[in-house]
Amino acid sequence: GGVVRHWAAEAVRRGTSASDAELCDKIVANAGAVAGVSFAEIAEDAHLLGRRALASLILEYEQRPGEQVPLLSTFGEHERALDRACSSGDPSLICLALLGALSKLSAPEVLTLASRQPAARGAFRAWAGATDQGLLQGCYLAAGLPERVAEQHLSEAIAGLRDLRAGEVVHGGAAAPVRAVERAAELYTAPQGRTAAAGGVARENAQISGKLTGEFAKLLKAQRSLEESTGQTIFLGTSLVKTAIQCEALGKSRAVAQLKQDFRLSDKQVFWLRLRALASASDWVGAQNLANERRGPPPAPAGALATFLADAGAPDSVVQMYVGFATDARERASLFESLGMLEKAAEAAAQAKDGDLVSRLRAATAAAGFA
Repeated sequence: GGVVRHWAAEAVRRGTSASDAELCDKIVANAGAVAGVSFAEIAEDAHLLGRRALASLILEYEQRPGEQVPLLSTFGEHERALDRACSSGDPSLICLALLGALSKLSAPEVLTLASRQPAARGAFRAWAGATDQGLLQGCYLAAGLPERVAEQHLSEAIAGLRDLRAGEVVHGGAAAPVRAVERAAELYTAPQGRTAAAGGVARENAQISGKLTGEFAKLLKAQRSLEESTGQTIFLGTSLVKTAIQCEALGKSRAVAQLKQDFRLSDKQVFWLRLRALASASDWVGAQNLANERRGPPPAPAGALATFLADAGAPDSVVQMYVGFATDARERASLFESLGMLEKAAEAAAQAKDGDLVSRLRAATAAAGFA
């Protein structure tokens, strides 16, 4: 191998009058007959001797990608290096070719090269994601994939919210997650995106994602405002339901009304939110007052309301008020019975004029020791 390499180098030195193609044919014809010859080494020598085009021709005959790819990068033939690396299927060679290109070309130029090969594109994005998030976002935008950048912004926002709730310092403070989610909402519906241009289901999904992310951003802004006005860092990153419950527990009825307006909450939803807040604070007087404020049909089935309060530990007198939301006497009797209020059940059965039910309930009452 060493003898052949020396001979080839001398042929290059003395062959100044021969064309690159002629000299390449001569070297390949003679060196190719020797087993184990390295055309990469011969090409490297030709390159060092100033015959770059010849070196590139000779390197075409090198069969080992591990020898060929690094030299192609050295020669500045980055597209060929990347193609050969991808053809080999060797991830380390793909990364080597990408790094070689990045040392000489701009990131957008390398992305253009990588975009022609799925394996190279994936490797480049993985590298950019690990080293420079801004670069990765720029690559996605250049590729017409703004929704990928939106996903990154959402991930950053969620991580920031988690850190804030854990009491950790977040760069940009509480405003940073809000800005990130707002930017994500904009990107999901970016008109220049491939998804937007494609139309159909993909476009519809992007629009839905944009709308939901926009609602998320609006909620975060409302929560920030609440934390500033109350001085309590208990809102940011919680759900709409929990936010409303916390407002009710703090006596912020105006805030609840604003949430109702901003997020189009129904009267029934607000009633449930208020009841849950009162129950969590064991404010049973407030629960009675809420029942007295009711106008029109009950906000939920009487059984659901009464059972919720009973499970929350409300006094019987409060539970009975919510059972009273049932307009049918038989239904009230059934609810009272299921809640173990047998005397009240018998009274409701009597109002329903259901003799059999009255008899059964009175017998049950007597057996329970209430008579």
